[in-house]
Amino acid sequence: MKLETKVTQYPGIVSDSGVYGIRGVKGPQETRFGAALIMNVADSKNRDGSLFVPYAKETSKNTNLARLIAAFGADTEKWVGKKIRVTIDADGKRRINPIARCE
Repeated sequence: MKLETKVTQYPGIVSDSGVYGIRGVKGPQETRFGAALIMNVADSKNRDGSLFVPYAKETSKNTNLARLIAAFGADTEKWVGKKIRVTIDADGKRRINPIARCE
């Protein structure tokens, strides 16, 4: 029996705070930490990065996913081209805030 495995390569995880443009959204996909949306993003210098947004069918309004859905809608295809601000706190936790207008 031959097993087939597909391994997808993503750019490195975003490690700097700043404004990013969404280039693509995949998922929800199962990761080792649970289901997540995987966003490919780029900063103002056109450097690629990835963001993993935990996915749950029910979310509180304070989650990254809830803020993105409230600003951009539930159809992730419409998120492409939108801007987000990523803030990384001292513990390394990423907070994603949608930017309603272009900066």
